[in-house]
Amino acid sequence: MAEVIRPRPAEVADGGPPCERRWPPRGNVLVCAAVLLALAATTACTKNDMAYQASIRPWQSGEQPAEGAVPVTGLEPNPEDAQAVDAVENPVPSDPASIARGRALFADHCQPCHGPGGDGHGVLEKELGELVPLSELVTADVTDGYVYGVIRNGGLSMPAYGPDLTVRERWDLVNYLRTLGQQDDE
Repeated sequence: MAEVIRPRPAEVADGGPPCERRWPPRGNVLVCAAVLLALAATTACTKNDMAYQASIRPWQSGEQPAEGAVPVTGLEPNPEDAQAVDAVENPVPSDPASIARGRALFADHCQPCHGPGGDGHGVLEKELGELVPLSELVTADVTDGYVYGVIRNGGLSMPAYGPDLTVRERWDLVNYLRTLGQQDDE
């Protein structure tokens, strides 16, 4: 069998110490430290979080839609134009399903002030005083558009429910309110 000869490091062959190298070399450590320090200094000086990104703040308006554009939920009249509000027709048929949805919405959103049957005797009666029964307010003389507008935009002491209810839910509520006067007559 042949003998394997392995080369020896130059230092050992010359009789010197086996290895006196330093790891990592001092020059590289200083360069790395300088780069990291510079990187940390530049990132600390910039505002790099979400609060400072380019965005539209809640109190600012974004781009306005093109003139004449109709939103996907349908065109809603300007609440300050009483004739336009009155002229809005109810697009949701007053069927038992719509009335049932309106009854559930009434229980969630309206009953605390207006009472279970819309009689004005809700749990907040002490704070608000007695309210006029809804059956006296939602009469045949009042258009669906007007009732819808009051739900959407609010009234004297009534808050606006436009942000809380979808267009369909508001119309379901109008359909239910129309039944309140009929329930008294039966």
